[in-house]
Amino acid sequence: MSEQHNPEPETLYGLMSIAEEQQRAVHDLLQGNQALQDELKKLPEQVQRQLTQTVKQAVLSGLPQAQEQMLKDYRQQVTSISASLEQTANRAEQAAKMLQNAEQRWEWKRFGLVTLGIVGGLVALILVAFWIAPSYSTILEMQSTVRQLEQSGGQAEVGSCEGKVCVRVMRNQCYGEQDDWCVLDPK
Repeated sequence: MSEQHNPEPETLYGLMSIAEEQQRAVHDLLQGNQALQDELKKLPEQVQRQLTQTVKQAVLSGLPQAQEQMLKDYRQQVTSISASLEQTANRAEQAAKMLQNAEQRWEWKRFGLVTLGIVGGLVALILVAFWIAPSYSTILEMQSTVRQLEQSGGQAEVGSCEGKVCVRVMRNQCYGEQDDWCVLDPK
């Protein structure tokens, strides 16, 4: 049989004391762990509050600088656009002057061409009138012939034959070498 080992009471008390200390340490550790977990639960709220505060401070402190930078950029853009518009306006003004000069030149050319056309037309009209119209001597001769016909009692029936002037004659009373002079047939 084996012999039972009986520890001494002092050893037992020492072991119990160590066990008690370890139990307290575990208990303290568990309480610390619980407190840490409670703190960790509160941490997102604190972080959020601190982050919100930090962002507000950053925005408020950076806002004047951002506004100043935006105004500076805006002024640069306005200056650039203004210069570009001024250049465009100058070019448009130059183009308008060129068009105005071209229009004035065209007006003079058109005036000259119209005047030349009118004068040319009048000259052509006069030339055609002289060419078509009988001469003064021819007119006097025709008037003399008409008077002779009226005095001799001759009245002729005049018509148009294929665009030419025709006179009714009596065919059986023609004279001349080729019978080309015929007596008019009275109306």
